[in-house]
Amino acid sequence: MTEDCAKQIGYKIFKWLLLLILLLVVLLVAYAYATFPLQVDYVEDATKATPEQWASLSKARAEWASALKDLAQTFLLAPVLPLLGTTIGYIFGNRRSGPGSQPE
Repeated sequence: MTEDCAKQIGYKIFKWLLLLILLLVVLLVAYAYATFPLQVDYVEDATKATPEQWASLSKARAEWASALKDLAQTFLLAPVLPLLGTTIGYIFGNRRSGPGSQPE
């Protein structure tokens, strides 16, 4: 396999990994938008709300942020970023090996 062919394969893999990352980020943002705890779900009238209602809204939003962080770590950081690093290393670390190559 020639060096140019190997780099082309690496670039194709890199392109698909970037598209995968973009898709996962869009899905994560859509999920975050759909599940965000709104004020109207916890407080009927903001002028007549009790401190307990505000506390429950604050607690729900903190739990939502924690769950979203866990999802991002599970589906984006853990599997995709190591693959991306490996592919970048493959693209830029690919050396020509053969009878005509010389060590650096």
